[in-house]
Amino acid sequence: MIFRQKFDGQIDTDKIKKFASFERISFHTAELLMQRGIDCDQKFQKYTNPSLDDLQDPFLLSGMAECVERIKLAIEQNQSVLIFGDYDVDGISASTILYRFLKDKISKVNCFLPNRYVDGYGLTIDSAKKVIEQFSPQLIITVDCGISCAKEVDYIKSQGIDIIVTDHHEIPEELPKTIVVDPKLPNQKYGFDGLCGAGVALKVVQAFLGKFSLDEYLPICAIATVSDIVPLVSENRAIVKLGLARQKFLPAGIKMLQKDLKIDSITSTAISFKLAPRLNAGGRMGNAYTALDLYIQSDKQKLSKSLKLLNDQNTQRQNLSQQIYEDCLNQISAKRLYEQKAIILKSDKWDSGLLGIACARLVDDFFKPVFLFSQVGDELKGSVRSIGQINIHTVLSSCSDYLCSFGGHSMAAGLSLKNENFQKFKEQIFDFLDKNTQSDFFEPVKYYDLKMNASEINVPFAKEIQILEPFGCDNPNPLFLVEYTDCIVSKMLGHDSHLNLTINKTLKCIAFNSGEYVDDYKYAERKRTIVELQTNVFKKKEYLKGIVKSTAFFGFGKNLQDLSNARQLKELYSNNVNSHSICFFETKRLDEILSNLLSRGNGTAVVVSNRQTYDSFKDVFAKYRLSHFVGGSQSKFAENCLIFALDGLDGLENYKNLVFCDGLLSKDFLAGFSGKVYCASDRSFHIQNINFDRKTFGNIFVTIKGISSSKMQYKNELELYDCVKKTNLKLANLSYAQFVVAFYTFLQLGIIKISKENGYGIQIVDGKKTNLENSKFYNQLCFLSKIK
Repeated sequence: MIFRQKFDGQIDTDKIKKFASFERISFHTAELLMQRGIDCDQKFQKYTNPSLDDLQDPFLLSGMAECVERIKLAIEQNQSVLIFGDYDVDGISASTILYRFLKDKISKVNCFLPNRYVDGYGLTIDSAKKVIEQFSPQLIITVDCGISCAKEVDYIKSQGIDIIVTDHHEIPEELPKTIVVDPKLPNQKYGFDGLCGAGVALKVVQAFLGKFSLDEYLPICAIATVSDIVPLVSENRAIVKLGLARQKFLPAGIKMLQKDLKIDSITSTAISFKLAPRLNAGGRMGNAYTALDLYIQSDKQKLSKSLKLLNDQNTQRQNLSQQIYEDCLNQISAKRLYEQKAIILKSDKWDSGLLGIACARLVDDFFKPVFLFSQVGDELKGSVRSIGQINIHTVLSSCSDYLCSFGGHSMAAGLSLKNENFQKFKEQIFDFLDKNTQSDFFEPVKYYDLKMNASEINVPFAKEIQILEPFGCDNPNPLFLVEYTDCIVSKMLGHDSHLNLTINKTLKCIAFNSGEYVDDYKYAERKRTIVELQTNVFKKKEYLKGIVKSTAFFGFGKNLQDLSNARQLKELYSNNVNSHSICFFETKRLDEILSNLLSRGNGTAVVVSNRQTYDSFKDVFAKYRLSHFVGGSQSKFAENCLIFALDGLDGLENYKNLVFCDGLLSKDFLAGFSGKVYCASDRSFHIQNINFDRKTFGNIFVTIKGISSSKMQYKNELELYDCVKKTNLKLANLSYAQFVVAFYTFLQLGIIKISKENGYGIQIVDGKKTNLENSKFYNQLCFLSKIK
């Protein structure tokens, strides 16, 4: 894992100090602002305190004057108006803004939101026929769509119906022949082209009401602006800041959703991670009207039903998304797709509306572009997400001959093609990537804003940096790199997959979905963690919480040798027959071996089981900047790493090479590993401080038998070991290695059994007597203990 500071320019320290002093803020906050181009008081005031004056004149938008005149005519003549929207948060919000504006001015105004499975995306001929038949409109106004629908607009006009297109997407070669309002249109006087669809709808309302009468519309537009991931700069920043300050004007349904999600006050972060996913769930599952109801409905009983339905849709979305993700992981592992420069998969079982979510997760896992397709008949509908140095729009343009359609931007896109062209499409993608990328494009890089000491991160600082709010695209929540040695770590009570950390006795953090790294936090000598800061109030007291985004581990603590000895001893316990070939080498060639393997990209795990070995080659390991893990690597893309105290081969199935620096006790240990194995031939394992007498084993067995009667379930073998030590004072100094020797001997003799169904349960096999010498594991260890 590579950690890199986002800002790579030079900022004058004296200038930062002067700026901080003038604005009465801390040095680090001033540094963050200057990194974002806020380097003088005028910019500071505009950035931190946007006002209604920052809302530009809507009539500077091309087509706005004509748009207003046509809507005025509809109001004067009480014409039937249809608002044609989209099924995401932006399209729903844009529809809401125009609907709430027109509903008291026109007796017949309706909204239509396409069903992504029935109607597809945007305005189509079929959806145009549907709305004309259903609503008999005299005027159609599109929001968040329509700019690429010249043929569809022509069809609607041929039916004697007027249409206004309001959109914010890229301008096509052929524009619809009608009134068009889009900030991206060329040659217009408007000074900002980054509005979302709801932002354009807001400008239409502003053209009627002026900027001082937008209280009920601004908070709706703020939610859409954050959700649609448009740049939170310029006018968008003003819209979101002003909208969040007017939360009391939010519709009743959104306030109910806010309460249901336990959001005290809506922030840009709450929108991104709580509100937006929930509001998007309806559209993803084929019924965006569920979310629309929360915006426009006032009846509390109907709102309660819509809220429950939306929550059910969200649960369904989460379950289906997880299924797609896990299906992809299985295919990637089985086909070793992580070795390719892109991951391209299809299935007729996947929901096309959920592919983007799975794509994003897989990109984070494997650090390469991911293409996923849902197959319906002979057509494939897909989503793609990319990485920083690969412009996916350019990639798709190179194989446009095989595509029915595609659209998006540099990091994400949607596309469709005929199934018969799938193989040629894949070949073209890989050919383009081979010719236009370098190996370092695929290196996993995590970015941060500032490097700080844990002692510098406190509640006052976390509150102060909130002046950078609202956070989002082009103005992300700042991330901080903290380097430390001291760390208290524990699994979250009731949630073993999450960790609680205290860094250097001061900074409390939560590491979500990181339970497997508990030993790494405990035993690594040095840790480098990127955190995001949050403040919370509990019992009227404010406290700071760091959210861990990524951690890299380096070096191993002195107290790790017993764990390492125990885990290496377990190599002998395997009963599998394995004829795995091993490439032996002398350790003086270790640097040469690593240089050759690591230069080929990711896929190599270096295994060390002895502290002395690690210390002997510490300089060699440091040379290759390997991340350090205890027990094993959880990296799905097989990141090159160093593992101390390997605890089985689970999680290493994606690796191409294993390099054992301390030799192997048994080749059987490698059963199931399909890659190459390199093993030091001049280093051997010496068993030390293990008692093989019957009295020691008997004492451990009696203790295990005693605690097994309680029917307790343990989280793992280590927890059982701790319990044995605490239960019998005679075993208070029992080493983990000694426990492993006894425990696995008992298992092989069949006098105890373990159950892992509901934890780690122990069962004693009553009445079974046997000699220790009947255990192959015991005999092998006795033999090895005599070798000097």
